[in-house]
Amino acid sequence: MLKVNSKHAFLLILATIFLFLGILFLVNGTTWGYQSAESFLSNRGGMNTEEYLMVIRSKIESFKDLGIIFTSLGGSTILFTILNQDFWASEK
Repeated sequence: MLKVNSKHAFLLILATIFLFLGILFLVNGTTWGYQSAESFLSNRGGMNTEEYLMVIRSKIESFKDLGIIFTSLGGSTILFTILNQDFWASEK
């Protein structure tokens, strides 16, 4: 029977959270980026259309980049934890 030690279980739970957050940021990044740019515009009071479009693009890319980082970190941690020799070793 496969028994997962607490270190591996903790890593898998943490990596799953990062993976979930990354996917969440990737899926909702456009909406959150647009809302963040709208908030920035309302706090500033107004700006040129080209500047506003650059702010929107920048905010969206920031959320997408964060999603890519979280997804990569979570996915690679899950992969390397499962591929680790200690993970599959049975306790005697």
